[in-house]
Amino acid sequence: MIKQYIKILLFLALPLFSYTQSRIDSLKNSLMSSTDGYSRYKAARGIYDYYEEKNRDSALYYTDEAVSIAKKYNQKVPEGYSLVNKAYQLIGLGRFGDAFQCLQKAFSIAEDTKNEKTDTWDLSLGNFSGNKRLLCLSYTHHMFALLMVRTENIERQIFHFKEAAKIGKAVNWLPRVMLANMNLGQSYLTINKPDSALFYESEAERLAVEINYKKYLGNIKVLMGDIYQAIGKPKMALQYYYRGIQISIEQGNLRSLSRNYLRLIKYHLASGNNDSALYYSRQNLQTIQSLGSVTGTESNVGIGYENMYM
Repeated sequence: MIKQYIKILLFLALPLFSYTQSRIDSLKNSLMSSTDGYSRYKAARGIYDYYEEKNRDSALYYTDEAVSIAKKYNQKVPEGYSLVNKAYQLIGLGRFGDAFQCLQKAFSIAEDTKNEKTDTWDLSLGNFSGNKRLLCLSYTHHMFALLMVRTENIERQIFHFKEAAKIGKAVNWLPRVMLANMNLGQSYLTINKPDSALFYESEAERLAVEINYKKYLGNIKVLMGDIYQAIGKPKMALQYYYRGIQISIEQGNLRSLSRNYLRLIKYHLASGNNDSALYYSRQNLQTIQSLGSVTGTESNVGIGYENMYM
C-alpha cells in the first residue's frame, strides 16, 4: 500500500515539475540575455534555489555565477551569501577545504559592519527587509556548523548552530531559527542526548509548519524518526520515515528523500522483508544518481549499490 501511494505521489508531481521546468527555462533565458546586474543575479539565485537539493553540480555552477555577478557590481553581502551557498554544495561534494575557504571569505564580509551601510540586492529570501548583513552572518554560522558536522567536531557545530539561531531570531527571520533547531536535534542525538534532541527537533517541526517553510520538513521527519528510534519507539519512527518520503517528494528535496529511503531499507532488511528492501534500495539509488556528484556519509552511489546488493 505504501509503495503504491509513493508511485501515485510521483505521478501527481509531474504537472508541477513541468511548470517548474518552464520557470527555470525562463530564468536561464534571463540570466543569458539581461544586461542589468541585479536581474542577472536574481536569475542565477533563483536557478540555484531550484537545484540546491536536486543536483549538486548544477547548483554549484549557478551559485558560482551569482558570486561572479555580485563581485562585478561590488555587492558585498549578496557575494557573501552566495559564497555560503557555494560552501554548502562543496560540503555535499566532499570538498571541505574549498568550502572552508568560501566560509572564511563570507565571514570577512558578514562581520564587517561597513557592508550594511550600502544598499544591497535582495538575498535568496522572499520578504526579508531587515539587516541583510546579519542575516548573511547567521547563514555563515549555520554553514560553518554543517562543515563541523562533516569533520565530527560536535562542540563547534553546536556553538555555530546556536549562533545562527540567535542572530536569526534577532533579525526576526524564523527560517534560520528553524533550520538551526533542525540540525541541533541531530547534534544532540549524536552525543546521546535524545531529550535535548527531541526538544530542538520538535521546535523545528513546529516552526516549519507555522511559517509554511516545508522545503526541509522531510529532513525534520527523518530526524524525528531517528530520535524516536533512539528512545525505543520504532513504530513511531517508522511513521515519521514514511511521512518524510511523502513530504520530500512534494517539496522536491532529493537529499531528505534519500535519507528517509535509507531508514526504510535498514528497517526492511532487519525485518527480513527483502522485496520491500529491494524496492526502496532501487528508489534510493535513482534518487542519489539524480542528485549528481555526491560524496556524503549517507548519500553516495557506493552506498546505493551496496544496499541493492544486500
